[in-house]
Amino acid sequence: MFFFTTIFSLLGPLYINDLPQIYEDVIIRIFNKTSLDIGSLYTIFSLPNLVMTPVGTFLLTYTGLGLGGVIFQMFNVIGALMINYGFVTYNYSFLFWGRAVNGLGCEVGMIIAATIADKWFSGRMLTFTQGMSRAICFLGQFLSLTIGASLFVKSRLINLAMFSYLVLCYLSFLMAVIYCISEHFFER
Repeated sequence: MFFFTTIFSLLGPLYINDLPQIYEDVIIRIFNKTSLDIGSLYTIFSLPNLVMTPVGTFLLTYTGLGLGGVIFQMFNVIGALMINYGFVTYNYSFLFWGRAVNGLGCEVGMIIAATIADKWFSGRMLTFTQGMSRAICFLGQFLSLTIGASLFVKSRLINLAMFSYLVLCYLSFLMAVIYCISEHFFER
């Protein structure tokens, strides 16, 4: 149980990591933006790395891993909703700030996944769990390059590709809820 919730908790959030690169032409055309604006989408997603590592770790000491995981996966869902809304309404501000909110959840999510693995596993199983967690991160990025992009190419609807991202974020949120309940049950 802990193994699957740990490795799959980052699938949704990292599915959107390369959104600016994959949909650069679409974003430039729809939102009338430049390549510099595309770069700012990467910057705002990565900016929380500077602050959220120490702050997120501090917050997790008070919330615990289970509740903290649910809270920060909620950031990913809210970010996904904002990004979807931005594309549906052609509002670049929602796309931009949705990336920021998603970056907050994703950064702390990485900390949570590593901490959960360290808490419940040791030795070879710890190494295997952390390796699989990283592999799932890369799988999320690979899926966005293949599934998300081909959904867009076949349908010509960017909303459909973004909806697939939202579904994966909900699944990652569900993994966090399952972990939270399981952790509470097993720590009794």
